Amino acid sequence: MGNRVAAGYIRLSRWKGEADPSTSPDRQRELIKNYCRAQGYELAEIFEDLDVSGSSLGRRLERPALRRLRGRWAEFDAVVFSKIDRLSRSVIDFNQLVVESREHETALVSVEEGFDLGSPMGKMQADLLSIFAEFEAATIRERTLAGKAKSRELGRFQGGNVPAAHWLTDDGILELADAEAEILQTAAEMLLSGASIQSMVRYLNGTRLRPRKKKGESGLLPDDGQRPAGERWSPRTAKRVLTGPFAPAILGVERSELVRERLEDNGSAVPRNPVRLMSSVARCDSCKGPMYTGKSNNGKATYRCVARSHGEECSKPQVIAADPFDQYMTEWWLARRGDQPEEIKVRLSDERTQRIAELTLEYRQRKAALATLDLDKIAGEAAELQQISTTIQELRSRRSAVTAKNVKTGRLWREVWEDASIAGRRDLIRHALPQGFLTIGPGKAGVKGFQIDRVRDRAKLVEVPADYEVGSLVDGDEGMWTEVSADHGES
Repeated sequence: MGNRVAAGYIRLSRWKGEADPSTSPDRQRELIKNYCRAQGYELAEIFEDLDVSGSSLGRRLERPALRRLRGRWAEFDAVVFSKIDRLSRSVIDFNQLVVESREHETALVSVEEGFDLGSPMGKMQADLLSIFAEFEAATIRERTLAGKAKSRELGRFQGGNVPAAHWLTDDGILELADAEAEILQTAAEMLLSGASIQSMVRYLNGTRLRPRKKKGESGLLPDDGQRPAGERWSPRTAKRVLTGPFAPAILGVERSELVRERLEDNGSAVPRNPVRLMSSVARCDSCKGPMYTGKSNNGKATYRCVARSHGEECSKPQVIAADPFDQYMTEWWLARRGDQPEEIKVRLSDERTQRIAELTLEYRQRKAALATLDLDKIAGEAAELQQISTTIQELRSRRSAVTAKNVKTGRLWREVWEDASIAGRRDLIRHALPQGFLTIGPGKAGVKGFQIDRVRDRAKLVEVPADYEVGSLVDGDEGMWTEVSADHGES
């Protein structure tokens, strides 16, 4: 068994550099090093956020060093810090870190408070924190909604773009614009009469109503005005307006609820914002950070390193054309998996698993109702929830003779790919990559077009002919591909 590896984390809200008289950073480092030495951890790295607040006035979970640490959970068996407030001052934020660390089986350890999520007591404490985090979130949400409702009741504008079917008076009060409201009311009646959302959108684009407007701008186009491309209605825009916070004022409370139900029942008709196939799967070779969708100067889609925009360092941010890279990876996956039968793991049900399912459902229902209880009843309910959680863990620890089996679905993986969303296809590619991502390096000077050589770790996946052109394998010609294993050579 190899050595257990730990990361350290320190934070200080106010720090003037090396000239700062505070000894807190040195003290935090010493506590972390001593703990790791005593517990047999190999301390791989200490992440430091100095002169960074941990409260809501600061960057909370988006602190630069903490952000890097959260992207590397899987590298560490434990994350060690001097006190919990160095990691987070918010129960909700700390609970988010607990959830992330659990997903990667990484223990969170507070040296001074003796808090270790790797121990049974630490896990119980984390469960209680999760309960109170949910209660805190529900309370904040309730206060926020009540405040917004009161502001709307008084007619006060919340800021931003003026909502559809409203206009802003000189006193800063929102009032309903009757002509615009009538158009949206007609659109709502179309939906409630059985029309599709596409038909409703065509109707809206045939009217003078703008889908959005800036402060002081009319909600209606001129009588003879042409509708700009950026002001056309889409299913998503229509849904946002007809289910938004101002919908009851436009349609009436009852009508707005009926429209909301209609649109939620027909959710598949409202397309989501498109996502790119390799977004976050592509990594920058310089900083090893994820690359996300952007646009080049000529308007073409790209994947680009976003480290600098998040306040992090990257000596040479990488950018690569998105369309040919997406097509390349599509062809690679189809050639590798497309003609293989799909198999799924089916968990076999027995009395133990049935009991786990029943208790899990009960736990979720009672936990969801926790925010509705009086404070004097929360402690008792939390104790009962902890007992249910303990019982579930005990049941899960008992081994069954057979717990699951692989079952062929009768489909090929090519069919699974065709039916999957872009996000689903991205997950299929992730699972097919040994390390779950691909690193993008710099291109060759003077060479135009897509350069597959920029994929630094492609040798672990596939080697293609030197004269490969994107699109040449669209039919899945496996004869042109040679899979290579990093440890065992060609396969």
